[in-house]
Amino acid sequence: GSGKYLYMEASGCYSKTAYLISPKFDFTQQTEPFLQFYYHMYGSDVAIMSLEWSIDQVQWFPAWSKSGDQGNSWKLGLVDLPILKGVEAYFRITGTTGVSFESDMAFDGFQGFGSGQPLPITLVSFGGEVIQEISPIVVLDWTVGSQVNNDYFEIQRSTDVEEWSTIEKVIGAGSNNS
Repeated sequence: GSGKYLYMEASGCYSKTAYLISPKFDFTQQTEPFLQFYYHMYGSDVAIMSLEWSIDQVQWFPAWSKSGDQGNSWKLGLVDLPILKGVEAYFRITGTTGVSFESDMAFDGFQGFGSGQPLPITLVSFGGEVIQEISPIVVLDWTVGSQVNNDYFEIQRSTDVEEWSTIEKVIGAGSNNS
């Protein structure tokens, strides 16, 4: 892509730990807080990446972690945080490199939500293409690796990224791993 992301280069920085602390997230009006982010952990010596939360930036609590090589692709991370309902919290991303240069990792797209749980799917790919310039038609294509209790996908559109309307529902596969 063409976006920006946080990258931890392991070359010459073996067995080192880096921390990134977020600004305060406000979940005071949220009933079901959760986080969504993307991570990339590639190399035979990748150690660990973790996410913690704190109310006061003194005491930190684990929310998510991954260790080892996760493949050479971006993965979607989702974390349900019902314990943070009605409070404000900070988040700390921790990355620890392995014992060689083959332990790079990256982090991107960190967002907090609170009005419902994310759909429990593993998104493999997603794309869209405009196929007609006049009266544009957009064709969306996506592939999922697994679905859990998925009745349907809801396709929405917006002209201002604030108000959304449903334009289509596509039947899901229920629960599967393919």
